[in-house]
Parts: sequence; C-alpha cells; structure tokens
Amino acid sequence: GIAFDEAGNLYVTHGGNPGSLFVFDRAGKFVRSMADLFMENGASVGHGIDIRREGNQEFMYLSPAKRKASFGFAKMTLDGELVWRKDRDVIAKDSGFYGQKKARFRATNVCFMPDGGYCLGEGYGSGYLHLYDKNDKYVKSFGGPGTGDGQFKTPHGQWLDRRDGTPKIAVCDRANSRLQ
Repeated sequence: GIAFDEAGNLYVTHGGNPGSLFVFDRAGKFVRSMADLFMENGASVGHGIDIRREGNQEFMYLSPAKRKASFGFAKMTLDGELVWRKDRDVIAKDSGFYGQKKARFRATNVCFMPDGGYCLGEGYGSGYLHLYDKNDKYVKSFGGPGTGDGQFKTPHGQWLDRRDGTPKIAVCDRANSRLQ
C-alpha cells in the first residue's frame, strides 16, 4: 500500500524482507524505514495504509494483513508511535463475528467516512467490512462470505465514492471479480 502525508512524503508498506514501512520525500529520496513495526518470523507483513489529519495531527491507519489471526489494525503517528491497535478479539467483541476458531480475521484496508469515521475491510478473512464512528466506536458490520449482492470473497480494498454527492462505499470484491 502507499499513502502521502500533507508534506508530500510517500509512505510505502509491503510484505517481505527487508522492512515493512518506508518513507520517501517529494523528490523520491529515502527518509527512513520503520521496519520493525509489523514483523512476523523475520519478514514484514505490510499491506494497506492510509493517512488522514485529525485535529492538528496526521495519523497512519495500517492494515498489515498479518498471518497470525490475533493481529488486526493499528492507528499510529507518522513517526511510528502506536496510538491504538484493534486485534481480532476487539473486532470480534464489537461485531459479534469471529467467535468460532475457524472464523478468520485479517485486515486489508480502510477508507474514511464523511462523518470522520472509517470502514475497515478484512479481505483475507471472513469477508466483512466494519464501520466505526469518528470517536472510534463500533457502528455496524456488513458483507460476509458469498457471491450474492452485498456478499464478498476477498474484499481486498474499499474507498468512498462521492461523485454524485451521495457517499457510497465501493468495494473491490476481488475473488468474485467485481466491484460492488
């Protein structure tokens, strides 16, 4: 995943080795690595990243798609300081899903809502999207595994479509080969 901060710096996160998060300035010059943020068994598990301003500070929202079922989703400062992390157990308590051992959870991406909330997608898990309000409180979940309308198989990414003036969440339903 990639994202830009307001200064024009590019943040790149990826899986593999070395590192999980790299920062480059506007000219493409390497600024720093935050390689130790999301490591598992010696390799990084970077995936989705988005940046937004909240008050007088910018924050990164990271969806590392970590292979261990317990890890979820994190909000961090641009310097890499952890603000909070939502693991599988937090999302399970909020949503009522993932109570069974076979129910998988692996966050892949986030999009920001007009009211300041966000929508967390877990595309390598059970196929749900979870809405949180601007105060980071759970609102609802939707989707789930399947091929019907409103169901997903690997909802890999999502974004807010505002083109007609009515915001809608557009979902890349990857394994179903469609956008919803």
